[in-house]
Amino acid sequence: MSDTHGTSYLDEDTDFDMLLEDDLDDQTTSVGRPRRGIPKIGRPRPRDAYKPARLRANPNWSRIAAAGFVAVVFLFIVIFGATSFMGHRKQAAYASYFTSAGEYAVQSDAEGQQFDALMSKNGGVDRTQLVERLQKLADQSGTLVANARKLTPPDSLKPSHEWLVSALDYRHNGLLAERKALTSALVAKDKTAAAATIAEAGRVLQASDQMYLLSFVGSAREVLKRENISGITVKDSKFVKDDEIGSPKAQALVLDRLQLAAPAAKIGKDGKPVALNDGKVHGGSLTGVIVSPSGQTLSTGGVTKIMSSAQLAFEVTFTNQGEVQETNVPVTITISGDNVSAVNLTGSIDSIDPGQTGSVRIPLPEAPSFGQQLTVKVTAGPVPGEKNVENNTASYLAMFSLDN
Repeated sequence: MSDTHGTSYLDEDTDFDMLLEDDLDDQTTSVGRPRRGIPKIGRPRPRDAYKPARLRANPNWSRIAAAGFVAVVFLFIVIFGATSFMGHRKQAAYASYFTSAGEYAVQSDAEGQQFDALMSKNGGVDRTQLVERLQKLADQSGTLVANARKLTPPDSLKPSHEWLVSALDYRHNGLLAERKALTSALVAKDKTAAAATIAEAGRVLQASDQMYLLSFVGSAREVLKRENISGITVKDSKFVKDDEIGSPKAQALVLDRLQLAAPAAKIGKDGKPVALNDGKVHGGSLTGVIVSPSGQTLSTGGVTKIMSSAQLAFEVTFTNQGEVQETNVPVTITISGDNVSAVNLTGSIDSIDPGQTGSVRIPLPEAPSFGQQLTVKVTAGPVPGEKNVENNTASYLAMFSLDN
């Protein structure tokens, strides 16, 4: 039977059989055996795993080098920054320590100046004041030692710091020894032994200066050099101003002066100083007067022509002809002339040992007049207990000039 298009049922069966045979052929294995099961029509086969192709390309060495350079530069910057930061911290730590240590050195120097003024320059102190002031200085120095101990130095400076503390401690102990020695010496009968005790205390103070300079300053500077620390100054310090402080002979003279305890010469009704009842010879003489900066010496035998200068000054010398150290020797200069206002100048010589000569420089702000003969009267002394004052004064003729 055929349809309207002339296709028969036999034709349809034949077509179906052909399709079925094709499906059976597809299910046949490579060895000719049929696969089991009913195939699933329309299900795709699984794909093979993806394997990327191997790329064989030459490396870009320029880019690699550039990246490496950037990495090295970055690492250098990091290391340099860290090193610089640590260096600044280290510098700051050293600077802070030496600033504090320098302040203590300045304070200790000031105590040394007070001690020197008390022992060798101030003849007006009495015995009670002497002991009290020495004790006060000792207390101040003790506080300084305590403060120095509280400092925290960098590790490399710890040995040096111990020397700083030791030097300040020596000064403290030296002042205590001076106070004790002088307290006993001022009433002692054996002046030689008393002076030796005072000198021994003075040598302790001298040792403190050596310890500070050689042990502290020396070692600290070596540490700074070794650690490559620059821009920091280790301040010097010198407590003892009188190099003879450790000499028994020199301290015997100081003891003689301190035993007098005379603030100034006592002048009697006759205008002469009242003698002291100490059994010692006191007195001296005016040695000479030199004009600076020219270096001319004033003479009583003629008129000295003085060239005017902005640095005009008179240097007056005085010789101690007594047996006791003299201190605060007064010096006066009076310049006078016709129709000229008198000029009065004053000064003092700190201290002069027996047989020695001392001097003082007294500035002259400006010449009183020019081309006119003037009288320059100079007086040095008198000292307490001086009997003969005739050789303490001299008058000179002088003329100030604007040219030679």
